[in-house]
Amino acid sequence: MSTEINNVILTPTISETISILQSGGANACCNTIDKATGLILDLKVDNEVSTDDIISIISDLRIVSSMIKRLAPQEEEVYNE
Repeated sequence: MSTEINNVILTPTISETISILQSGGANACCNTIDKATGLILDLKVDNEVSTDDIISIISDLRIVSSMIKRLAPQEEEVYNE
């Protein structure tokens, strides 16, 4: 089931994701992007960066990516028989 409000499609998944973002998830996502930017800058100026930090930030960016993807309505797969 979906609802359209001001040309915005609102599905249960999108509604749930917006709720998560509004209750602190957006700040966490922005902090992850800031950390990734800082990491790139540190690498650029030859500062020491631990491998664990790199892996952690990449993992966090994947979570941010999946959160953003959840904000777009997904087309249902149609199977041809």
